[in-house]
This record gives sequence, structure tokens and C-alpha cells, in this order.
Amino acid sequence: MPEKRLPELFNVSWTSYIIPLLCDLSSTFSCFPDVEYGPRLDVAYFDRGQTPDWDEWAMEAAIEHENNVFWQEELCKLLLVNAGLKVLIAYSEYEKEYRERLNQFVDIHKSRKYNTSGCGWLFIIGPRLIPASHDFLAFKFDGEGIVDITNGSKIIL
Repeated sequence: MPEKRLPELFNVSWTSYIIPLLCDLSSTFSCFPDVEYGPRLDVAYFDRGQTPDWDEWAMEAAIEHENNVFWQEELCKLLLVNAGLKVLIAYSEYEKEYRERLNQFVDIHKSRKYNTSGCGWLFIIGPRLIPASHDFLAFKFDGEGIVDITNGSKIIL
């Protein structure tokens, strides 16, 4: 398999690197990937290959990757999907900015009349520019609040 190279600058599009990487990772979770599935999800992981017997498969993860600064639009899409895990990979320059958006998401999620119970949420926020104002960070949402799961750990690419 040819070696994959990370983008050299954070302010270039990561999409051409991330989407194939996410597809490759699906087998690690015993899943089958699909790109641009359903409501144009970047990547969806299914517990088995899709067959005409739709009652036999389930979407394990719905993954959205967004280079654009307006990544909250991707959260709206994920709110509509029934999946075991909903993942947003996005980029932000400033801690205040992404923290405000994540807190706003909590309020929006709670205001929805219908939510899928039991689904998990994972947010991965990377730096937008070099020099980076922060490292890659990961947060989970448990239906009540946002929890930092990187806890100050250094993520090195």
C-alpha cells in the first residue's frame, strides 16, 4: 500500500486525506464503509455490507468532516441520522470559538423534540492554521454536556 502523507499545512483541505483514511479504518471496527451515504454523509460505517435485506444492517457510525469554518451545518445533518456514534471532525482557530459552538450545540440538541437515545457523539477539533493555536482535541457528548476526552494529552501526527 502506498505511503500516505499528511497535508503539510493545516490551512489546506484535509478532505482528500481524511475520507480515504476513515474508509480504511472501518475494518478496524469490523465495519463496512460507504461514502456520501444517505443525506450526503461523508462516511458511514455499517455493521455488515449493504444488502437488499435492509433490516439486517445498521449504521454504526456517521462521520462528517468539514474544512469550512461553518462546521455547525454538519452538526445539523448528524442530528437527523440514526447511528450508534455520530462523529464531527472540524477545524477551528480559537478555543473560545469552538467551545462556544459546542456549548450552543448542547442547547440545540436539548431543544429538539426527538433525539435518538443511546447514540454517542464524538467531536474532533483540529487547528486551522500554522502556527497552531491548539493541538487536536477530542470531546464527547453524552446527551447532557460536552466532556474533553483528550485531557491535555498531546496528539502528535
